[in-house]
Amino acid sequence: MSNSRHIAVIVTLAAVLVAAGCRHDRHPSVPARAMMLSEGDGRLAASAEGPGTFYVVDERSNEIRYSGKVERGQSITVDPRENEIRVDDRVVSENRLNSGNRHRIFFDRGEVVRERITIEERRSR
Repeated sequence: MSNSRHIAVIVTLAAVLVAAGCRHDRHPSVPARAMMLSEGDGRLAASAEGPGTFYVVDERSNEIRYSGKVERGQSITVDPRENEIRVDDRVVSENRLNSGNRHRIFFDRGEVVRERITIEERRSR
């Protein structure tokens, strides 16, 4: 193999690896700190471990199919066969679920606000 051909093969492989590495695993509107709780192409379910927001993303189209705030213990069910998303037993979305597409459920607890308390010590002389 000639040097120029060898270099062309290396450059092509590098481009493929870079392109594969640039693939995002979540929709830009899903916060980076959100945890993926479930994924698949069938019925999915997950529960909130605290107050926060559920996000349901269609992996193929990379579109958010649902997002909504929840409280601790609430559950979400994504059912492409029935074309609906439920939070607890309430239908929150009845459109655009593509059966056979992979869906992902993310959960974001939101920003953790920590209060910083500063105690000032004063000494008397």
